[in-house]
Amino acid sequence: MDDDKEGNFKSNIVGLTFDSFSKMKDAGVRGIIVKAYQPGVGVDPEFHNYYEYARLNDLLFSCYVFTDPKYSANDHYSGLIGAIGDRKLDFPPAMDCEQASGQSVQTITSLYQNLGRLLTSWYGSRPLIYTGVSFWNTNVLPWSEWELFPLWIAYWSNVSFTPAVPDAWKNATRKWVIWQFDVNDNGAHYGVGSAQVDTNTTNKYFEELLGEQPPPPPVSTSPSPPPPPVSVSTSASPSPSPSAPPNGKAVFEHYKGTATVGLNYRNGPGTQYTKLGTMTVGTVVEILETAKDGSGNDWVRIGYKEWAAQLYQGQEYIHYVMQGE
Repeated sequence: MDDDKEGNFKSNIVGLTFDSFSKMKDAGVRGIIVKAYQPGVGVDPEFHNYYEYARLNDLLFSCYVFTDPKYSANDHYSGLIGAIGDRKLDFPPAMDCEQASGQSVQTITSLYQNLGRLLTSWYGSRPLIYTGVSFWNTNVLPWSEWELFPLWIAYWSNVSFTPAVPDAWKNATRKWVIWQFDVNDNGAHYGVGSAQVDTNTTNKYFEELLGEQPPPPPVSTSPSPPPPPVSVSTSASPSPSPSAPPNGKAVFEHYKGTATVGLNYRNGPGTQYTKLGTMTVGTVVEILETAKDGSGNDWVRIGYKEWAAQLYQGQEYIHYVMQGE
């Protein structure tokens, strides 16, 4: 895959069962974000079943609306809220922003602004924005409030330890909340019928989005002003066990690490894999996945295809950074 490759959010994978979701849970998945509505297409036929399966398997649940600038904000909003009904979301819904439909940047920008305001008023905090760097920078006009929306960034890279973000978020306190960092062929492992699945990781800002959804007001089709930015929680999350962080699949507790020595990184979890480069002491990395080599040493994935030793022959090479450190 080329550097700076952005992901496209695929439509719902069909044909999943209760057992599929149970397998996801067993594989370490923490939560899912399901397509609910697309104007001109309608409510996704799997949405209501997948909500029930997720709830029965104790998975965090939210959903997204696939945006199409040929339609108004009210079309998107009324369709999404009608699909959700009285179902509870564990974190804000998302606006999937990746399709221009031949519309002007003014039209696209206006759609995202107005839909964002409507969803903010309904949910009580700003919706997630799912997008890629080049799409957003090319198709959306600057606005001072974009950085207040939690960003779900699609960014796959062979060289980056953290994702690039659109210009609108470069100076934000929370540059991103969810990072879609990979698409892989592990579908069967997660109970998914298709081979390929998108995988995501979260950071500490995601935890601030969790909580009870306020009772939704009656559906309104008139935009309302956006509320103040989401407040930042000061409560610390429980410290994870350094020896067993969860897998970097779907939505889950996020970890960072810092290199304790000058450290090689490779294209697989073991010294037999090709060396790709070297980190300097103090380099901070995102820990996306863990694995053990044949000798029981611990390795962590720190990029799209980059792995480094975390605990090798009893020596710690990457120290887990707990929230607040």
